[in-house]
Amino acid sequence: EGRSPFITCAEDGTPKAVGISAANGEGIDLLKDAIRQIAEKEPEEPQEAPDNEDWLAEFEREFLRGLL
Repeated sequence: EGRSPFITCAEDGTPKAVGISAANGEGIDLLKDAIRQIAEKEPEEPQEAPDNEDWLAEFEREFLRGLL
């Protein structure tokens, strides 16, 4: 016999993992609740895309630092 169905949440209450039974489907209600909670959460502000040249220069510096 396996574990009971479960839901694990992050500190902010966002669902991170749901355990359901593959044998009998127990926990599907938890999965539906988790999906609903995530879908209803307000979207985060979009992050500005980094300037490609700045990103590439930073990557090169870090890469070379690792080689030396």
